[in-house]
Amino acid sequence: MSLFFSGPTDDNLVAPYGRVTDRQNGISIADRRLDYTTPDGTHVIVTLYGIGSLAGSTVNPDGSLNLVYSGTNPGTRIFGFASGGSGFAPLRSILPAGVSAQNLTGVGMSPIGALRMTPFTLVSGGQINLTAGVNIVQLYAIEGDTQVNLRELPESFEQGQNGTESGGDNGITLTYSPGANGSRVLTQVSGQFTAGTNLAYTNPTTAGVPDSGAPSAPPGLAIKVQHVYGPARASTSIANLAGSALVDVQGNVQYFKGLDAQGLVLNDMGNLNLVKVNNVVDTTLVGEPFGHSAIGNSQNVTILSTNRVVGTKGGVTVVPNLQPIGPLSQP
Repeated sequence: MSLFFSGPTDDNLVAPYGRVTDRQNGISIADRRLDYTTPDGTHVIVTLYGIGSLAGSTVNPDGSLNLVYSGTNPGTRIFGFASGGSGFAPLRSILPAGVSAQNLTGVGMSPIGALRMTPFTLVSGGQINLTAGVNIVQLYAIEGDTQVNLRELPESFEQGQNGTESGGDNGITLTYSPGANGSRVLTQVSGQFTAGTNLAYTNPTTAGVPDSGAPSAPPGLAIKVQHVYGPARASTSIANLAGSALVDVQGNVQYFKGLDAQGLVLNDMGNLNLVKVNNVVDTTLVGEPFGHSAIGNSQNVTILSTNRVVGTKGGVTVVPNLQPIGPLSQP
């Protein structure tokens, strides 16, 4: 198995923007691009655009990637591509450098704007930790016995002392401090989560006049996973996590979209605006509150919510005094 870091060649995977950033901030392009081939002949390239590093990343003998990130900020984007072979690539982990994988507060970690790993499947036993904040997460698939912990990046920030920036919602305030080369580090999480009401779709305005067309979705983390290959779960109790495909979010979710999901536990300590999946089996969905479901076919699915505008519509069980759940991890 080969893994090496490389700078831009004659392809277009590292844009000129990346080269300019390298000169301005002293971040080595050699630490921002992974290029390797899996045992089935799939050629994989992962590139970090903007501020940050992928130094410390490794590939296991079976071709599964351990992606390590550090020194990033809200403008950082990580893209994964695959060609030849099966056209898909296994993923073992995406974790911050120098911080415990089980630290689910996000403190000491750096945020990422977008993670677009569309050819990658998080394999059984795998883990992703992006609890310092992220806007967009895209994967091909998630297998069972996995753990994905995410946090929504604040929509806007307020400037504080010594270059700090703060933002948040639902009673939680996140404080980010400046790091080296323009990076940001989550240094404090304060406040106590309070479930709000469903966020409304709104039309953008021009000079105070609403624009025409469909209203914009409320803010939140955008998640797209085409397939969830979790286990059969006779009980969809939120306590039944073992072996599931667990996706745990702190903050609002604009949408979770996919084609099919089995054995999924999606827990959102925030407004879970939309779940849009064609086929869903043996799955638990929790939103505080839960907004809309666009599920084509379902079997053995439990949806829990705090008080919501439309009550129990859509097969949702409303638990008015539902306590904040999470962050969750595999037992």
